[in-house]
Amino acid sequence: MKNTTLLASFGTPSQEELDDGLLEHQLVLEDHVVAVLPLQHALASKSEIGLSDLAYENVILPQKDTGAYSIISTAFSLAGIKPRQYKECSQIDIVMDMVENNAGIALFSSSIVDLYKREHVVTIPLKQKINKSIYLSFLRRNRRNKLLTPVMDMVTQ
Repeated sequence: MKNTTLLASFGTPSQEELDDGLLEHQLVLEDHVVAVLPLQHALASKSEIGLSDLAYENVILPQKDTGAYSIISTAFSLAGIKPRQYKECSQIDIVMDMVENNAGIALFSSSIVDLYKREHVVTIPLKQKINKSIYLSFLRRNRRNKLLTPVMDMVTQ
């Protein structure tokens, strides 16, 4: 955020970003992570999936420099599992294409996955609930920016 030309962004900041005094974050949504699998996958018919079920799967993880990666990798670590990582990608449309084409399974926020549903992809809740907060983040110095004000108003309503 600090090194871009973006005025603001929606996402899951890392702990470092949350602690950064130059940035401000407004909570937008408390969400949780779900598994995203191809429709014909052996686990696709389960009502919920444990992280241990994913230990030997090709897992598409968010990019390492994101809060989402930190949350998901911590959950795997606490469960004593080192997932077989296949790719890193935080672009949901690309990840959904990869899952739909059997390139692996993914873990994403349920609300984001709902926006990008695919005919040949299923979402399954996780047994170990992984919470994921989504924030509006921006540089504190931009707080009074006329372009940002309507967005902040929308978020707080």
